[in-house]
Amino acid sequence: MGAWALSIAGVLWACQPNAAPHLVSPGDRVAVAGQSVTFALEARDPEGETVRFGAHGLPAGSTFDPAATPPMFRWTPLASDATPAGRPHPMTFVAQDPHGAEASARVTITVFLDRTAPVFTGPRTFLLTPNLHTRPAAEGPARGGAGPLAPALDVILPVRDDDSLAETLVYSLVNGPPGTTLTPRPEGVRLTWDPSGTDTERTPIVDFTLQVQDETLGRPATTSTFHAIVDLSPTF
Repeated sequence: MGAWALSIAGVLWACQPNAAPHLVSPGDRVAVAGQSVTFALEARDPEGETVRFGAHGLPAGSTFDPAATPPMFRWTPLASDATPAGRPHPMTFVAQDPHGAEASARVTITVFLDRTAPVFTGPRTFLLTPNLHTRPAAEGPARGGAGPLAPALDVILPVRDDDSLAETLVYSLVNGPPGTTLTPRPEGVRLTWDPSGTDTERTPIVDFTLQVQDETLGRPATTSTFHAIVDLSPTF
């Protein structure tokens, strides 16, 4: 209905058209079988009136409580709801005002079969000489004229992710000395450490504990600890 105006006894009465509520979409989701999916709905009415919620096409076994504050959707998909490549489950949520004006949001939950977490591969221990290039412990300590100065620790930690889809991996430093930086790389993560803030004579073995996980799925992180052994023996 468009806007209209009515004049009675010289008084102008105006009516604006009723606007539909604004429904905030919770966005599409990715899950694995056995993993709970929970999200809330939010809607605002321009006229400040009460909003009623509804839903269509909900997957079997899911629940939606439109009367809760806020309205909540909950679902724990089963293996039968999933495929290795991901099975999509589309559904629609609706917000309606007392005059019947409504807004809708389509949400798709894609369910995969249980998937493996990414893991660190390669060496866990590195020998280093302060201000000289780093090498894996199996190659022995760096000796003699090493040429240009470099960070005391600068290594690529390879990571294997066996999932079928190319997903963004998130890295975090759980424990490590000051001066540690992590930089994602296509093959894993680059770990660098500036030892200037660490007394390597008192702490010749320095530990770095890292976590890696799939960003999309939010799977439990894989944690690994790496060791840097500072070689303080004389060089010739």
